[in-house]
Amino acid sequence: MIVVNLMGGLGNQMFQYALGRKLAYLHQTELLLDCTFLNTHNPLHIKREYELDVFKIKASIATDNELKKFRSRQRNSFFQRIYKLAPALFSYHVITERTHAFDPTVLSAPDNSWLNGFWQTEKYFTDIEKIIRADFEFKTPVQGSNKQLADELLNCNGVSIHVRRGDYTNPETLSFHGICNPDYYYRAVDVLSQKTSIDKLIVFSDDSAWVKQNLSFNLPVTHIDHNTGKNSFEDLRLMSLCKHNITANSSFSWWGAWLNATKNKTVIAPKNWIADKTVDTSDVIPVNWISL
Repeated sequence: MIVVNLMGGLGNQMFQYALGRKLAYLHQTELLLDCTFLNTHNPLHIKREYELDVFKIKASIATDNELKKFRSRQRNSFFQRIYKLAPALFSYHVITERTHAFDPTVLSAPDNSWLNGFWQTEKYFTDIEKIIRADFEFKTPVQGSNKQLADELLNCNGVSIHVRRGDYTNPETLSFHGICNPDYYYRAVDVLSQKTSIDKLIVFSDDSAWVKQNLSFNLPVTHIDHNTGKNSFEDLRLMSLCKHNITANSSFSWWGAWLNATKNKTVIAPKNWIADKTVDTSDVIPVNWISL
């Protein structure tokens, strides 16, 4: 079995699942999801829910008995030291992310591994792209006002714009993640306008009021702010139905753009994915996207 530790919101959980799915595929074994972190109160982290249940994923929630097999490796410093010297002596393995960049050694992780990290690069799963896309098909059909929007997007040259604010405006979070300023979005729209005609901009944000006051475009704009709470995944679906995408430095809009199946799509993403320059984010943006 392969077990992935789920942390963060939907976009992060999707990256964690994708690596786990790759290793489970390599070992032809089952994939289990560890929701312990999500279910534990931690004042240093925003409370997140398990969100992968909106997809047709191939995984089960790990039981406490299954997770016990890894806990001595996770918590006991003596076992951790021994494991570093002789990992072959152990039947169960803990793989912790060492760098934000692609680490090819992770793909050599043995069966019966527990994966702890964010794994934010498609390089972990590009060779099983069809499998990942199938797993991330939505369980339920689009309905209501989202159905009307989806139909419009399928019949126009629409561009999604994601403006992530919310927790990113917290001073401590801001110093690490950074935030995309208006100039980034204006430059991105200008670049896209030179490559294709744009029928409309579809703007997604967790702070729609701020966007309306601070961003103004000389193009038709539709603001999406009605998908909240458990329905937030509908924004991801609508992003994926746009012909082109402008992402924030956010795993949520990263996946909205990645799931976009339009041939010859243009995706623009911020070059400075994380403000902290000590973090290597060189592998986050796919090579066929444009970094600004």
